[in-house]
Amino acid sequence: MIPFPHNRSMTGSGSPPEDLVIVHDLRDDSVYEFSSYVAQPDGSLLIGDHLEGESAFYRVDGERLSPVLSAYGTVERLMPTDDRNLAELRTVLAKYASQEGIVWDGADPMELVLAERARDYANRWPRWPNWLDRWMHGSKPG
Repeated sequence: MIPFPHNRSMTGSGSPPEDLVIVHDLRDDSVYEFSSYVAQPDGSLLIGDHLEGESAFYRVDGERLSPVLSAYGTVERLMPTDDRNLAELRTVLAKYASQEGIVWDGADPMELVLAERARDYANRWPRWPNWLDRWMHGSKPG
């Protein structure tokens, strides 16, 4: 399951949020998305908890983000690149979707992200009584 520690709602336009990053963990082929980092004036993204060579970072449009390492060998920020490889991202996501039993047509990576958010929302725990759940969380994922 793609972890969503910081679920954010999508914009009404249906366009992917600028701050969404898809991470491919090369050690076990897991995939997750996150948006819990700080954008910097130079366009880089401050992150943490990733070691060199463990992960590949993408935006939803297939742009690869280049990791910049700290003195301790952890990824400290992601720099935007002009390298876009949407086919590679789709291949990674299709493999993940197949492993997780998720039906995905392979066209739009954002569809898989939204499907995972909906699945995560449906499987959250603890489950409150329906009236309390609607009052606390609303009726939609995100």
